[in-house]
Amino acid sequence: MKCIRTSKRSLDQLKNNKVLSLIGLATKAGKTVSGEFSTEKSVKTGKGFLALVADDASENKKEISEYVYLL
Repeated sequence: MKCIRTSKRSLDQLKNNKVLSLIGLATKAGKTVSGEFSTEKSVKTGKGFLALVADDASENKKEISEYVYLL
């Protein structure tokens, strides 16, 4: 059996790629929504259960989304 050494960084990249692949698959299946209003509507109606907010979003958007998604 051959032992392959991997760094923590490469393992993190593999995990990241897997997550992105799963999100892409869900998008192709029509199971995702994008945009502020569509996401808010989905969460409020109970259809959405995961909201991703970009790290570079404005602080105002982050505060609004935290408030809306806590409802």
